[in-house]
Amino acid sequence: MNKWQKIVGVIAFGAIGFCELLLCANTYLDLKYIVEPYDISDITERMYLRADALSTSL
Repeated sequence: MNKWQKIVGVIAFGAIGFCELLLCANTYLDLKYIVEPYDISDITERMYLRADALSTSL
């Protein structure tokens, strides 16, 4: 394998990982500022479980 292919592969995987981290952070921000202000404990708990499942699957 050529050296430039390895470099491109590392950069691509790094970009994918960075996008996944941003997706996870965006999910928690949505929960904090959209779901939590209504203070419905069942919905809040369910959304946090989904966010944890999302971060685990990523």
